[in-house]
Amino acid sequence: MKFNKKHSNFLKTGYKYSFFTFQIKHPIGNIYYHVSDAIERERHIKFQLSKFQLDAVFINEGDKKDLTTFILQQYFSGSMQKVSAATSCAYKHLLSYQKLLKTNEDVCLVLEDDVILYKNFASKISEILAEIKKEKMSGFIISLEDSALDYVGGRELKKGILLYEKSRGRMTGAYLIDQLAAKNILEFIEDEKCALPIDWFHNLYAKKGLLKIYWSHPTIAVQGSLDGSITSLIDHKATRYLRRFFLACKGFIRKSYIVFDSYFFNFFIRENLLKSAIQRSSFSLILIFSCFVLSPKPQR
Repeated sequence: MKFNKKHSNFLKTGYKYSFFTFQIKHPIGNIYYHVSDAIERERHIKFQLSKFQLDAVFINEGDKKDLTTFILQQYFSGSMQKVSAATSCAYKHLLSYQKLLKTNEDVCLVLEDDVILYKNFASKISEILAEIKKEKMSGFIISLEDSALDYVGGRELKKGILLYEKSRGRMTGAYLIDQLAAKNILEFIEDEKCALPIDWFHNLYAKKGLLKIYWSHPTIAVQGSLDGSITSLIDHKATRYLRRFFLACKGFIRKSYIVFDSYFFNFFIRENLLKSAIQRSSFSLILIFSCFVLSPKPQR
């Protein structure tokens, strides 16, 4: 990886890591995106990385045309043991794990080609890596995106903490994975194979207790094809902007609720202020009731 002085704070964590990204061709039935569309995706991800002067290893292998019978039998089973977009996507993720294991780097950032990196990416990824090192974390995947509008609950948030363990991931558009997790996943697939789309496979693997999944807060990326900023094959340009509007509204509502929930919990429940207020109100009601009952009745 190459870093300029502006982003040299990445290196202060003392952690080695790399960036992998995909160039995925999506189909509609038997129709593929034209080459020009793939080039546009490549330009997009290169632009995203250039904003932070980051180099990346592009994984161009693993398109549907590359999925031979040998590859399908070696890595997949069930409904995934066929040539499909989901299988191609999963295979590209597995290839990124293989590439990570061939390096001496501890962690790598996996990005799909439609990802959009938020402005806080540079500062927050540095803090996340520092937290990984401080907590001596291993065998993990850290979800960095909010493509599904999933966020850490307000009551879970703790000051100075960015990573929260969860039972499932938040898609696979942008995440960190370490050497141990990559190694364990590949070893598991040698015997059990991958029978699910890659994000569901991560969830199943975590459910078995073989992988730890964390969500970052705040999020630092989103899949453009899901938030509507990049055209998806199942969307038309006419509806693309409506989706962006409605998702933006939904995201704003969810984030607002998290802020409110965090404020309410921290300042009322966690600090016992609400309990104290209830106790005082109860005492006042009891006192008023006692005065009413014990007060002398007027004589007729």
